[in-house]
Amino acid sequence: MTIRALLADDNALFRDGLAQLLRADGRFEVVGQVSTGEAAIAAVQDLEPDLVLMDLRMPGMSGVEAIRRIRARQSRVPIGVLTIFESEEYVQSALDAGANGYVAKDATPGDL
Repeated sequence: MTIRALLADDNALFRDGLAQLLRADGRFEVVGQVSTGEAAIAAVQDLEPDLVLMDLRMPGMSGVEAIRRIRARQSRVPIGVLTIFESEEYVQSALDAGANGYVAKDATPGDL
């Protein structure tokens, strides 16, 4: 079974690299790439991905707020946070909002 992934990150280079990494793995199909929290909310509704990988800091709405709003719509889609911010406060805010996991952007592909 292929995992349909949505990538939400304002850094296009990072998004594209992550998309290539996931596609090369063979278990993933990247069904969408967005650069804002607002777009992530809409894409979750429109694309119905199996997994969302989201940055915490994006222009406009933060990733944390986007996670809250996705969860408020009763979406059970797993949400993984990928970000450069590793402080306990950021991790906890993402988890409290409804994220299922957290990986630092400097992690290895195997960590993901």
